[in-house]
Amino acid sequence: MAIAGIVVTGLRERMAEISKQMEGVPGLTEMHPVDDGGKWAAVLEAPSEHMETALSDLKDMEGVLTVDLAFLSYEDDLTDRGAIPCPPHKPRRRTA
Repeated sequence: MAIAGIVVTGLRERMAEISKQMEGVPGLTEMHPVDDGGKWAAVLEAPSEHMETALSDLKDMEGVLTVDLAFLSYEDDLTDRGAIPCPPHKPRRRTA
């Protein structure tokens, strides 16, 4: 299990809606508003091979501007398995 400390920044007028959406996210164990009103500090726990997808799902929520990673620990996986599995390869998107 990987543990991430994140900051979710959203449109100020949509923060109540974003908060409701975040409450339904599996593995989101802590959520605290940041003083400026446009951010939430949160803790996300997910299997290491699913962490990238879980972070992307948060970023894709309506009204979310960014999801910043403040801390990421794979310590439990290293202890349990001795190695961190790589997530499945995702093809790159062309921007041109």
